[in-house]
Amino acid sequence: MENLNETILAVVLDVVQEKSPEIEAVRPDQMLVEDLGLRSLDLARIIAKLEMKLDVDPFAELVAVTSIRTSGDLSAAYAKCFSTDEEPAPEAANRPRPPRAGLASQRELRQKARGEQSQ
Repeated sequence: MENLNETILAVVLDVVQEKSPEIEAVRPDQMLVEDLGLRSLDLARIIAKLEMKLDVDPFAELVAVTSIRTSGDLSAAYAKCFSTDEEPAPEAANRPRPPRAGLASQRELRQKARGEQSQ
């Protein structure tokens, strides 16, 4: 899990340093917007980079992207993707789950949605 946290902090730091090169480190408890000065586009870039590095997208089904406030929140979201002992919520247990789309399928769906929005 430590490697996951280090990867996430490194990606966040990379994006932060593009805006503020004087920042040398990022802590899990720092607020992405208030403390680090990031905007929603910066968060989207962080998530895209993490998706490429980790090959998972916790925001497809597991976590609401609007719940992310800190680097620690990002770590917790990605940890859910790799957790094997997490039990489904009781209300979700009775409901059939849709088949999970693969990463390539998710990308295709997003590209298709973008194409439809631009028309």
